Amino acid sequence: MSSPNPTELVSHAERTSSRPRQVTLAIRVMWALWGVAVLYLVVVYIIAMNTEGVDFGVLLPLGIVQLLVMCLEALLIRMVSKRRNWARLLYMWLMGAFSALVLAGVVVGLANPTESDWNVWQTMNLARGLVIPLVNAYIIWLLLLPASRAWFRRQGP
Repeated sequence: MSSPNPTELVSHAERTSSRPRQVTLAIRVMWALWGVAVLYLVVVYIIAMNTEGVDFGVLLPLGIVQLLVMCLEALLIRMVSKRRNWARLLYMWLMGAFSALVLAGVVVGLANPTESDWNVWQTMNLARGLVIPLVNAYIIWLLLLPASRAWFRRQGP
C-alpha cells in the first residue's frame, strides 16, 4: 500500500473544515441584532397604531418596506452562514453604511433637540444609535479576521 499524497490530505481537510469560531460568533450576533430590530419595529408599530393622529396611509407602506428589508437582511445572514463570500462583503458594506447613517442621525438629534424635556424615546433612540454601530463594527471586525477571510475564500463543501 502506498501512503496518501500529503497535498490531497490538505485539500481534503480544507474542503471539510468547520467554520471558524469568529464566523460562528459573527452569525450569532447578526441574528441577535436582527431579532432585536424586529422586536423594536413591532413595539414601535404597536405604539404608533395606538396613537391618535397617525396617518396609516404612510405607516402601512413604510411597514411593508421595513418588512421586506428585514426579510432581505435575514436572507443575507443565511447566505453568510452558507459560506457565500459575496454575502459577507455585501453585509459588511450595507451595515457599515447603515451604521454611518444611524450615527449621523444621533449627531443631528443631539445638535437639534425637538423637545426641551429628555424623555424615554430620546433615550432609546440615543442608545440604539450608539449600540447598533458598535455591534455592526464588531460583526465586521469578526468577518475581516484572517481565519474568517480564509474560510470564506475557500471553496465550500
